[in-house]
Amino acid sequence: MLKQVRVLFQLQALHRDEVALRGRLGTLPKSVEELSEQLLSEKERLRELSELIVSRQQRQASIQKELAIFEEEAKKREKRLYNLKSDDAFRVLMREIQNLKKGKKMLEEEALQLEEDIPRSSEEIHMLTSRVEQLEKEYHSKADSVEKERQGLLVELECTSSQIERLKGQLTPECVRHYELIRSSSLLPIVAPVRNGTCYGCYMNIPPQLFNRVQANRDVIVCPSCHRILYFDKNGELDLENEEVMLSM
Repeated sequence: MLKQVRVLFQLQALHRDEVALRGRLGTLPKSVEELSEQLLSEKERLRELSELIVSRQQRQASIQKELAIFEEEAKKREKRLYNLKSDDAFRVLMREIQNLKKGKKMLEEEALQLEEDIPRSSEEIHMLTSRVEQLEKEYHSKADSVEKERQGLLVELECTSSQIERLKGQLTPECVRHYELIRSSSLLPIVAPVRNGTCYGCYMNIPPQLFNRVQANRDVIVCPSCHRILYFDKNGELDLENEEVMLSM
């Protein structure tokens, strides 16, 4: 039985390694996904900024046309001032001229603001373009690195799984069944020593008759309290967990 307990310890360690490997495989895509999301976000910002500049340039051209119209309309009304015969008509026309000049001034202020905004946005686009190019390089480099690591982990996982199957071949079907049952409940450690009639997995006393069977170390005995597989270790002298187990080829 002690030989099988040694194998169980090694099997338990390999399953821990297998879980850790699968965990690492699960987290690998996240680093690439985060970088991909960042790259997509920066590209979207670049697209929006480019559209904004085009819109501002179109507005800038439109303002120039509107200013010319305002200027022409103001001149026409100023010429008509000399032909008016009533004060009321004069006041109405002056009000129109003032409104045109006020509108022209607002357009000129908008044009000045655009003259400041467009170069600033162009500089931002230049910086953002460099940022996107750098992120694309980082993304491809990271994706290649992650893929290499993934392939290495898959090889390691395959090797670990192979070792697990080899070790299972050294156990009795009953022992494998108990082992898998306990492992499915995530109860660790799966194997526990018995000393002075006490299971050192749950620290509960076991019945005397069962304790006698455990002392013989011949059968697969399961703790009635925690269901771990038991083995007898009178004085805590056995270090089965750290002993080397030869894999049968």
